Amino acid sequence: MQKSDIVGTWRGAGQKNFRADGTLASEKSADAPGYLLYTPEGHVMVLATDPRGVATGDPARLTVEEKAKAADGCVAYFGTFELRGDDVLHHIEVALFPGWVGKTRVRHARIDGKRMTFVTDPEADGGYSHIFWDRL
Repeated sequence: MQKSDIVGTWRGAGQKNFRADGTLASEKSADAPGYLLYTPEGHVMVLATDPRGVATGDPARLTVEEKAKAADGCVAYFGTFELRGDDVLHHIEVALFPGWVGKTRVRHARIDGKRMTFVTDPEADGGYSHIFWDRL
């Protein structure tokens, strides 16, 4: 994979989360908005939300519980990226969750036409995800 293969804007197209044994644990539809941006200069930005069940309107009027639910359904970070074969490494500089800052998220990528699929490394419990992105 080359930088030119991924530079540009991608829209979230759903996600499947699997247990360690490979069975489907949960699924996010493509209706949840999300975008992924790779720049020619080597920057990456991700913003994905899941607004279901969260009240809309003035954020100053949301309850603490509504704000927590909104944050729980959000992935937001910015940093730089590098390619190693078919792996895309996101080096995080700023994030909604401060614990991610200074970390690297590895995505095993494959591209088929205008669809890019990321496979995540297993979590502590062995679960992993397939994250789908469509090129705009």
